[in-house]
Amino acid sequence: MNIESLEDARISAIAQRRSSTSSGSPGVQLQGSEYGFKNRYPNILPYEHSRVKLVPSPLTSKFGDDYFNANFLSVPQINDAVNYIATQAPLPSTIKDFWKVVWHNKTEVIVSLTSLAENGMKKSDVYWQNSKRIELVSEEDNYMGFKALTLRRIKLTNHGDSRMISQLHFTAWPDFGAVNFKDLLTLTEIKDRVVHDSSAPIVVHCSAGCGRTGVFITVDLIISAFKRYAKEGHDPHRLDVWNSDEDIINFCVQQLRKQRISMVQTVDQFVLCYQAMLQYCVDTPRPESANRRNPSDQIPLND
Repeated sequence: MNIESLEDARISAIAQRRSSTSSGSPGVQLQGSEYGFKNRYPNILPYEHSRVKLVPSPLTSKFGDDYFNANFLSVPQINDAVNYIATQAPLPSTIKDFWKVVWHNKTEVIVSLTSLAENGMKKSDVYWQNSKRIELVSEEDNYMGFKALTLRRIKLTNHGDSRMISQLHFTAWPDFGAVNFKDLLTLTEIKDRVVHDSSAPIVVHCSAGCGRTGVFITVDLIISAFKRYAKEGHDPHRLDVWNSDEDIINFCVQQLRKQRISMVQTVDQFVLCYQAMLQYCVDTPRPESANRRNPSDQIPLND
């Protein structure tokens, strides 16, 4: 598969759609252009059909109170046991909303993939400072010896109830760029170590919540499927979508793009997904039960 050619064709198709007067399918309509103060970038808006909605306050019924620039993401055909919330880096005007989303979705892990500023441009705001509801309990730089990774333990309180939230903050990944694929694999492995409730959605953000976020979710999701099937005694090296010739990485990215705009933004980021998964397969031994299985057997993913 020629990734660059496919991506060029996709970008051209997007440009044609934008120049068209057609309103498009209502199932993929963007939402939130009227809430500019809640969007970090005016061209990165959430699809309505998968948008994360704020739980409305019982004290107000204002129109638009449920708006938040984030989308629920899942690819059940690959692994129906994991799901994510992809969002932009919080703005001063959306920090309270961000923590509402974390609370109401019972999220216990936040993965931040952006520095506060890059090349002199602000990319994120500090949303973990102490406040009435937020207490920064601990902050460990170079977590587990991993350079540019900080682990923060944050106590989130709501109406007397409290929960501990873990934030993994990785700052060595440039916007629109690619990181070393071994670092990406290490990050997914550390994420697994801090997750306790695998059913709760993991909140992932970079600056816009698209490129780097899409890469991380793609790789993390496919690895989760590999691990799941390995536990069941299957050979994860032979994972196949519906026993077909479908490319599982391309399939995953295309499914994510149906749920949030611009997931995996550049060819380099797309290639990074392949590099990371290739390295993961090289590093992962085949289970003994799989070595005894007929090599022609294939394991279908979830229908």
